[in-house]
Parts: sequence; structure tokens; C-alpha cells
Amino acid sequence: MVDSSDPSTKLPNLTRGFTSDIVTILVGDKEVPFTLHKAIISSKSKFFRAAMEGSFKEAVEKKVRLPEEDPDLFPHYLSWVYGNDSMQLDHEDDETYANELCHLWLLAWKLGSEKLENLIINMVCRRAMECSGPFLPDVEVINLIWDTIPTQCLSGLRQLLVDVTAWKGNDFTGLPELANTRPQFLYAVLKEYANILDDDVQYSNPSQRCKRYHRHKSSTPCQFGSRRARYYCDKALRGSTKL
Repeated sequence: MVDSSDPSTKLPNLTRGFTSDIVTILVGDKEVPFTLHKAIISSKSKFFRAAMEGSFKEAVEKKVRLPEEDPDLFPHYLSWVYGNDSMQLDHEDDETYANELCHLWLLAWKLGSEKLENLIINMVCRRAMECSGPFLPDVEVINLIWDTIPTQCLSGLRQLLVDVTAWKGNDFTGLPELANTRPQFLYAVLKEYANILDDDVQYSNPSQRCKRYHRHKSSTPCQFGSRRARYYCDKALRGSTKL
């Protein structure tokens, strides 16, 4: 029950978060400290919410360590946490921008911030539609995504990268060094490209259909086993037909 005698309960949700306990997030191997409001960070991340509840060591100490994460990337995550679910990223070129978005998506995936995952998918799709060439991260980042996410996990970003690469398959010269990517990625790209060539369903640029790469309430991306099924999924999302 909410304590009506506590004046903070009468504040809007975000404002109320600023009155909550302060926690420290130690990021990277050098443990760069970031001090945050417990209620706000917990409302945006399943990982932090779990870490801060109960009698876990992190909850008692009010400290969480993220030794494998990049302290230069973490402020971008915090800009989303405190920025009313919006985010701005500066970028020098398309590959650098794609790399940064993919790293940020991986961080959101690890921390259980599904809304940020979907926001980044939208940003990738938007930029992919704007640029004339392929909008893809470099080979190192592609391999990192394939090495980090377990094979059995459905991943909207992973499927989006496969589809965008396959969509550009008529001109592989402008794509990353595909021979140096993980065999699973290369196989998936070639399989999708073959489907594009063989499928009798008219298939549009994947970046125009970004909602199917989102993580939904069921916590699984909207993915299907065939292009025809995905085609009708896209139409259902637009309300033009029923599955």
C-alpha cells in the first residue's frame, strides 16, 4: 500500500524516481562509477530491477558491477533511461554509426531494456532507408552479435542484419567482407537471398518493415519461418489482413 503521508507519492512517476535511493553502477574493468536513481534505472531494466530487489549483494551494497561493458557506451544508455525513451547519437560515418547502434542494442539486450531494443531497431531501419549503400556494422561487430546471443534465442537485430545483407545481395561488392563473418551468418544470408530470388511473393526492403524485428509483450521478436508467413505478418501488423 502506498504511504499517503509520504509527499513523494504525490509526484509524477519520473519525478518520484528522483527521490528514490541512489545506486552506483561500476562499468568496465576499471570500474568507472555512475550514480543513478534506483527507481528510475529499475523501471527501465529487468536486470537492474532483479539486482536491486531482495537480499542480493548488489541490493545490500547498492552497487552493481558491469565489468565487460564499455564505460564510453554506457552514457548513451543512460541518456535513454533519463531521456523519456528517446536518444540522440552523433556519428562520423555510416559504419561507425551502425557499430555504435549494434553495441548499444547488445547492451539493452543484456540489461533487459526491451523498449530500447525496439528504438534501436527503428533507428537502424530509418538510417538503412536513407542511405544509398548498405547500412551494416563491420565484420567484427557482426561476429560479436553472433557470438554473444545464444543460437536458441530469437533476435530481431540478428534477423534484420541478415535480411538487409540479403536484400543488397545483387551487389555484394559494397558489403562487409562476408567471407570473414561467422559461417552461421553467411549461411543465413545466402539462404535469405535464395528465398528472395525464388519466392513468388513480392518482397520489399526489410528496413521498411521494422516492426517485425521488434520485441513484443511475449518477449520474442516477431519472426516466422518462411517469407510468405512474414509477408502476411507484415500485412497483419498494418491491419490489412488477419493471420
